Amino acid sequence: MKRKPENWIGVGIAIGIALPLVYYGINVAKEHLPIKDGKGVIANYSDVLPYNLPGSIEKKIDDNVNYIKKYKSYSVSSELSKVSQFEDIIEYASQCTGLSKYLLMSIPAVEAGGEIDILRAESPKGAVGPAQFMPNTAKEMGINIDHYEDERMSPSIALPAMAEYLEDRIDQFGGKIHFGLAAYNWGPGNVESLLKSPNKKGKGFIDRLPRETRDFIIRVLSRETLMRKNMVTYEKQPLFSVIIADAEDHIVKKGETLYDIAGDYDTNLKEILELNPIRNPNNVKTGQKIKVKKDGSSSEES
Repeated sequence: MKRKPENWIGVGIAIGIALPLVYYGINVAKEHLPIKDGKGVIANYSDVLPYNLPGSIEKKIDDNVNYIKKYKSYSVSSELSKVSQFEDIIEYASQCTGLSKYLLMSIPAVEAGGEIDILRAESPKGAVGPAQFMPNTAKEMGINIDHYEDERMSPSIALPAMAEYLEDRIDQFGGKIHFGLAAYNWGPGNVESLLKSPNKKGKGFIDRLPRETRDFIIRVLSRETLMRKNMVTYEKQPLFSVIIADAEDHIVKKGETLYDIAGDYDTNLKEILELNPIRNPNNVKTGQKIKVKKDGSSSEES
């Protein structure tokens, strides 16, 4: 039976509508396809993260993981190697807070892992140590800073405090990890103000943040992703806690300097500073307790 002309018109209209929809659907699907790495392997890296992240953040993590794999695998391995000396402290902090060990390793790796001395790392704004605490935040967390010592340089104090502070910030912002990390880096007051401010341009949360904070979130979660997927290896360092346990306590005598102490123990200033949260090597007080390696085996000069 022949179709009536009006039926053909209807078929044409249906095809005209259907084809653009199919094309649109294919392109939308392409936008959500997993990223492929250089070998053409499907790589939805961020799916290993146990967080309810917006798609825009997951996409940035996937892109950053690809970038690290191609260009920065050595530097990320180096960062994590430095942090590995605190692995037992971080595991303890993870157990206390329930936060992922990989997450807690990633923060000091990003914050201070690129520094030669991770414990004495200091930002231009005054953040210090592996957790990069500002003075006010350190005071809030009960971390002592005085003329002689700065406990932000003590991993056994600063890293559990880092985990506790981050846990509090995540709880403060409804359990959302990206809000908590933003608050850790930028301050909770700034995040609250951003969330309350009108979103006139319709941007996602991550794109409304300052670049430093946005990069911090993506870099931290990218490193956690790499560790969870066993895509990064690093050389484990001797545990700081073991070195400290094997060190000897020295009580500073009147008029004694760190250089005098280094000479007495056949060590050097660098090794003493590595073991102690001393704020200024030229300013120690009588009666101050200093950790010094017992064996004095280093041959390096200060």
